[in-house]
Amino acid sequence: MRLLNTATLQLSEFYDGQVPRYAILSHTWADDEVLFDDIEGGPSPKAGWAKVQSACRLARGQDHAWMWIDTCCIDKSSSSELSEAINSMFRWYRDADVCFAYLADAPCAGPGTPECAAALAGSRWFTRGWTLQELLAPAALDFYSSDWRRIGSRPILARVIGSVTGIDPAYLDGDGGALRLAQASVAERMSWASRRQTTRAEDLAYCLLGIFDVNMPLIYGEGPKAFRRLQEAVIRDTDDQSIFAWGDVIVEGGDAAAAAALSDRRPRPLLAESPAGFRNSGDVVPVWNPAAAAARVRIEHSGVTVITPLLRETPSKWVVRGRPAVFLAPLLCRRRGDPFNTLALCLRSATPSDRASDAASSSYYRVSDALLTYAKTAWTGEKLRSAFVYFDAARVR
Repeated sequence: MRLLNTATLQLSEFYDGQVPRYAILSHTWADDEVLFDDIEGGPSPKAGWAKVQSACRLARGQDHAWMWIDTCCIDKSSSSELSEAINSMFRWYRDADVCFAYLADAPCAGPGTPECAAALAGSRWFTRGWTLQELLAPAALDFYSSDWRRIGSRPILARVIGSVTGIDPAYLDGDGGALRLAQASVAERMSWASRRQTTRAEDLAYCLLGIFDVNMPLIYGEGPKAFRRLQEAVIRDTDDQSIFAWGDVIVEGGDAAAAAALSDRRPRPLLAESPAGFRNSGDVVPVWNPAAAAARVRIEHSGVTVITPLLRETPSKWVVRGRPAVFLAPLLCRRRGDPFNTLALCLRSATPSDRASDAASSSYYRVSDALLTYAKTAWTGEKLRSAFVYFDAARVR
């Protein structure tokens, strides 16, 4: 890990166990940023020097001799160094003594005023993918305006931040927020990134590595496939079935909307194509089921095996005559505030026979982007089955 000396603006490299106390900067990139080569090569006329100097001055005023800034502390010409840095970045923000979030587009003449809160809420900082982990990971996070005036700390601003980001203030109020991330379901954490953007498609996945505590190699050029790889890594690391709880609409089981959802027989991917798929999943929480608690979600090359009851589309008014049957696969997750219903995927048999549910282990693929809420009492007595669900219906043979 390289750190910038806040007095000399020189870089030094430290290894695990030798890293001194340091402050860290969170910001959005602008034109003319100071890069690694600029620090190594000496002063240059770049506009980004003002930000580096101001951040170091602020850190020095709080007795921090060392500072980490992503623009200049990583040699991005080295792919191995860049990969290591991105896989370590959440930890670096978590371990910093303090994080300064600099909002370059947020003027604030008077902290605590409605005008200042409005400027904070409208900042580009809240729209970028990388700043999500920088919001959640640090033990101490302070926000600064465009002229480096302190706006407030994360706990003080938790309600404002929550209204902007959709993140429950419970994850923002007080230190140690990163320790509570595991209490949020996979779907809820994905929803926090659903409206964020990155310059490169791959970074929509890479910026979430630390939030899910997973590591994976970086392959720039793979595009949206990176998000698929991220989800596969998460599945290997957790049994949280809410990773499948994405969709454009969550409808109530048994009504006309449910019938419409079940009439949609278009093959759909099992995994979301981007975090945007989880936009409606911010209130999804896990359900603990003793019978299935020990059953892992097993991942293979072309799909996953989940342990679930498989219910032919019922009640009868959902059945669309003349169409292949759809099976409902209740997941071990529900909507917050609704303890009586779980969420269910719509699946179609991938076997020639429509009697796939009679087999001990059968294959399926997802149809419809909708998730149905399904009464727990309707399936809790059903036998659990091992269902293989393809990632992509195009792989079905």
